[in-house]
Amino acid sequence: MKKLSKTAKILGILMIVLIMGTVFVSISYSSKGSELLMIEREIAQVERENRDIKTKVIKETSLTKLTEAVDELELIKPEETAVVYLSFEQFDLSYAKSN
Repeated sequence: MKKLSKTAKILGILMIVLIMGTVFVSISYSSKGSELLMIEREIAQVERENRDIKTKVIKETSLTKLTEAVDELELIKPEETAVVYLSFEQFDLSYAKSN
């Protein structure tokens, strides 16, 4: 059996190190790809939920929905003379400051 020269041994070790490095980088990139895919799916889910919430807010605050609630609760529109405006000057709040 022929002995390998020192240069051949160094080149062989270098090739093994380069192959191992390439495998490591490939595995690293593939795991990053799966992480990216999971994040993209999570973003899509949150965007769907956000869209659903916006739609629900629009429906719940629509004039029709509010009118239905007014009718259901039997609320009436107050007359101009029935509204009484109060100001803080009308009340003695000194007891509240002492507590």
